[in-house]
Amino acid sequence: MEDEVLNPTAWGEGMLEVGEPGAGDTLATDFDDMGIILDDSIGVAADDGTPLELRSWGNVLRDYQGTEKTFTITGTLIGIPASAMRKFWGIDTTSTPGTTWVKSTVTNKKYSFRMGTPKVVGSDRLLVPVGRMSLGLAYAQSNGWTAPFTIQMLVGATGYIYGFDTVPTPTEETPEG
Repeated sequence: MEDEVLNPTAWGEGMLEVGEPGAGDTLATDFDDMGIILDDSIGVAADDGTPLELRSWGNVLRDYQGTEKTFTITGTLIGIPASAMRKFWGIDTTSTPGTTWVKSTVTNKKYSFRMGTPKVVGSDRLLVPVGRMSLGLAYAQSNGWTAPFTIQMLVGATGYIYGFDTVPTPTEETPEG
């Protein structure tokens, strides 16, 4: 049997979706649109784990193993729905009619994340069962107001860090897991 080849890129608008993790830190079953991922803004950093060394007399290395890597995703969102902003920013829309005030940019909640091109059936999606996200604010003349984001992947009770699936056809039930 031939190994499955993952193709996490596809033509189309990349989207970030967020949802409440299920029981035991399983992947969310309902996701909300967080906006479009700005082209060429995604980065994934892998921080090597702590090295564990077993040394004998004379500082002779007898055994070595590293702890699990930690993964961080960074990127920039455009076209962020107001409902998405409320998840990550403390928002006040009642003080001044027609004005949205941001009171806080910190949240302690954990979320599930799904990234991919939902309009491209069969394209790969990255699944993060549980993680934390921070959402910032930036401006560029070419893009207007944007929101840089950072997702810290966590190992939840399921033991999974991340996974991949494919965008289903509109008639298929979305596989979650």
